[in-house]
Amino acid sequence: MEPVVRLTVEAQGRDLRQAGDVACRTAECLEAALPNDLSLFGVTARKNLSLAGCIARLALLLQQEFGYDLEDWAILEGTTQDDVEIVYAYADPGIGIPAGRLAVALTDRAVGAVEKPDAGTVAGQLAESFQRAVARLRPLATYPPTRRTLWEADRRGIPWSRVPYSDSIMQLGQGHKRRRFRNSYWHETSHLATRLAISKAASGELLRSNGIPTPQHKLVYTAEEALAAAAELGYPVVVKPNGRDMATAVSINLGDEAAVRKAYAKAQPHGPVLVEKQIPGSDYRITVLHGRMIAAGRYCAAFVVGDAKSTIHALIASANRDPRRGRRDCNLLKLIEPDAGMADALARQGLGLDSVPEAGRRVALREWWRDAGDFCAEDVTSQIHQANRVAAERAARLVGLDLAGIDFITPDISRPWHEVGGVVNEINPTPGLNAHLRADGAPDVHRIIVEEFFPPGDDGRIPLGVLLTAPGAAEVVCLVGRLLDTLGHRAMTATSEGVRLGDEVVSRSPGTGVAGAEMAFADPLCTAAVLEVCDRTAEFQGLGFDRASVVALMQAPRCEAAARLLFQCARDFVVLDADLPAVAKLADSSGAKRVLWVTRAPQSDRVAKHVTAGGAAVVLDEAAGDSDVLLWDAGDCHPLCRFGELAAEPELSDGNGVLFAVAIAYGLTRSAQEIARCLGSNQ
Repeated sequence: MEPVVRLTVEAQGRDLRQAGDVACRTAECLEAALPNDLSLFGVTARKNLSLAGCIARLALLLQQEFGYDLEDWAILEGTTQDDVEIVYAYADPGIGIPAGRLAVALTDRAVGAVEKPDAGTVAGQLAESFQRAVARLRPLATYPPTRRTLWEADRRGIPWSRVPYSDSIMQLGQGHKRRRFRNSYWHETSHLATRLAISKAASGELLRSNGIPTPQHKLVYTAEEALAAAAELGYPVVVKPNGRDMATAVSINLGDEAAVRKAYAKAQPHGPVLVEKQIPGSDYRITVLHGRMIAAGRYCAAFVVGDAKSTIHALIASANRDPRRGRRDCNLLKLIEPDAGMADALARQGLGLDSVPEAGRRVALREWWRDAGDFCAEDVTSQIHQANRVAAERAARLVGLDLAGIDFITPDISRPWHEVGGVVNEINPTPGLNAHLRADGAPDVHRIIVEEFFPPGDDGRIPLGVLLTAPGAAEVVCLVGRLLDTLGHRAMTATSEGVRLGDEVVSRSPGTGVAGAEMAFADPLCTAAVLEVCDRTAEFQGLGFDRASVVALMQAPRCEAAARLLFQCARDFVVLDADLPAVAKLADSSGAKRVLWVTRAPQSDRVAKHVTAGGAAVVLDEAAGDSDVLLWDAGDCHPLCRFGELAAEPELSDGNGVLFAVAIAYGLTRSAQEIARCLGSNQ
């Protein structure tokens, strides 16, 4: 079940629901304005697309710009002529709602423009508007590396959310299982280790003193000191800021004083400057997680290979037809676009864009892979020599980083550094993973990282029970919470009367909306949660979760649509009152594996057939003897407790709530014996 945005659009005198001439021409206008690889229509024919459909499709396409392949949308029935309600799928809530608002504005512009005579100008203006809309969404979207981690979490069924008002800090998992990260900076990453890694001089000295090769360097504070350092180290040298990463203001292959002076002026605004001896060889990225190498790759500047027939310009055009290349930030590879830097790199090889290189000749299009974003990579995980691997792993451990990107320079990664030369050039505390993402056959680093924190089989979820609001629901939720606490959980209960974690009051405000679920999932002490959910609140706010272990309904819902939405989230059990025919039909709309019936009529035909077939039920049988609350499951009967003793508790105003509390607790724990013990049974 995909999450959706419910968007209400004011018609303003327009017919948004029906296809027609205006809608058709608007769709044509929008289609002409879209990038070539996007289509407004999808599986919908142009003649059948209404203005509301245009809005929905645009909302999906704006999200597609960020790598989310979404298709589902609908116009809700029963909307009025003045307001139309559209629902469309979203993946990232940070851009899902703004995408809808921007889609409304784009469609409105298109409707106003279809009657203009110069269609080409209109299409051009709308194309600019679409790109401006994408630009407005970009700061709201998660960073591409973060997105790929979230896609892996989605594949695993691990829930995720944004930390509100943070700089793209994300949370995977719930409660005590939650893990937070930003890009490749995870919850365990040490602040001190990060500071040490960022200081190239400090980390270099630490590694060198522990036997790990690093470039000779000098920390300088003036241009004259930089010149003296270069002369002492010997040309060529590298000049870069000491405390910046991502190749900020880095200059390489500096062979004279003029080049060093210019490079110092470039680096100096970023703080103290480092002058390093340039090390011959290729740039490799070795990614280390918890002291263990998980992948190694070699960065490569963009290149083409001659065929003795095509010009370099034609070879570039052919390379750009690779479906992985594009201008979006979600594209694994970027388009190769000629510029002045490329012209210089080709000139040094005696070539130009119109040159036809001989067959098999590899032509570098950049002097250095960092000169543009169109670089590629080669996987060398299976080629790296053990000595080089050990040096990288030790470097990460010495600095203290849980996830580190080791920049290793060597002429040949397959031979030991002490034979052919090689150094640990830098340590990155928030490593980019492009050296692995862009390389064919490389390990799936995002999968490996997520599995490190969530081993296979662990979806990061805590047991979650949900009870739809009804008289006595708050008391039932609290009793379930007490049972879970007795069983060793630290349960959070959110009801119309407030939120509690164990015996502690967390909030005195009602917790029946999304806020109650968010509080449970964010608390690192919470090992289980039981929520009271108001159906009318859920209808307009949503649920705050996509799955629940147990969903219970004590009475016929006031809003059946909201109840069905809630029941579709159930995974293990739905708990229903077998004595209420009005709720029995809801069992068929559930996504749960099983139905657990609650009844005060032990002779109920529905329950008897269910139990005979191996189903589960909590039954009040006053003729059962010492324990008249019975649990049936898989053909076995488990006596639990005396109904009268438990129902006499002052917190429970509705005796029927006792049975529901027992049913929900069993659905969450699957342990009849433990529940019986907690209830004081001698059975």
